[in-house]
Amino acid sequence: MQRILYFGGLGASFMSTWQNVHFMNELKHYGFEFDIFNINEYDSWDAANEGVVKYVKETHPVMFFTLVRSAKNLYISSVETIKKMGVPTLFFVADSLATPYEDRELVQHFDLVWITEPETRYLYDRWGIKTFLAPYAANPFVFIPVASKYKPSVCFIGRAHGSRANMINKLAENQNVGIDIFDKNNTDIHKALPGKTLKGYSASGYETFLNYSRYTVGRKMLWSSFLNHFVYKQNTVIDTPNVHHLDSLPFEDIPKVYSEYRLALSSTSYHNTDVLKNPVEVINLRAFEIPMSGGLQICRYNNYLAEQFEDGKEIIFYRTNEEFHSKVDYYLHKAKECEIAELKASARKRAESDHTWIKRFSIVFEILGINY
Repeated sequence: MQRILYFGGLGASFMSTWQNVHFMNELKHYGFEFDIFNINEYDSWDAANEGVVKYVKETHPVMFFTLVRSAKNLYISSVETIKKMGVPTLFFVADSLATPYEDRELVQHFDLVWITEPETRYLYDRWGIKTFLAPYAANPFVFIPVASKYKPSVCFIGRAHGSRANMINKLAENQNVGIDIFDKNNTDIHKALPGKTLKGYSASGYETFLNYSRYTVGRKMLWSSFLNHFVYKQNTVIDTPNVHHLDSLPFEDIPKVYSEYRLALSSTSYHNTDVLKNPVEVINLRAFEIPMSGGLQICRYNNYLAEQFEDGKEIIFYRTNEEFHSKVDYYLHKAKECEIAELKASARKRAESDHTWIKRFSIVFEILGINY
């Protein structure tokens, strides 16, 4: 069993648990164990950095891996010391559209930086940072299809705000379409874990504004945020009888829901940019969780996502509101069960063959010279 050191925090929130459900769990099936260096066991960032350097020296993992992006939290000196020990270092940019200028100071010291979106890659290239471009993936050992009779409704799992709310509101105009949103606070899911949370650095509002203003995607986010909040005022889902808010789901229940609904919504417009004529495109985790679970996703056309799944066979794209409504109407009310089943099966097959975490990490290991 080869061991990878993961530098990060453990918690009860989605942001601190998805890693375990996704790549940590999957890679165990291929001979990799993640040692989690839990930053929340330390009283300060000084202590955490001192501790991780000592831990690497004692255990010598095959790779050092983190999503902690500020040099005020993970120190540059720590990364450089780990590299001098001969341990390859990988940084995963979980939001490469929004954080290039926040990440820049730290990530340039890593052997490899994994980014998930192509739009800001030119910045990392300009700064001389070695990048690996690949979208998220999904764990086939967790997101397993559950056979069922399909509900003639649409589901969305997650917080419905910004572009997600805009998308749902457009669809909700059709009163014949039932939309189930799994977003109500469910205290049974995120039970507090014992211990503290080591507070990390976050950019101030002024710093964020300044960083966004430096590049095209950032400026589009600023403009769309202004439009969404002050002009269109569509940051939340409208109150209408055909939209139902249900309890949020634990990971183990997600595959069942995606399997049993005829359609699952997947937002591909970043933050508030759905209000723009040409939104900023993004691919989230659910874009792979849905097909891996045997679900059929429908979303606004996305160039990068169109490279991952075939339209009309493994995913359903729409380009206009009219096409959105017409395709939802067809797949909910007119398509036969066998057609839906075939599309769902094709989506799972493609996800399982092309979009697993081991597929992504095998390329990382090859670049970094790690045998597996």
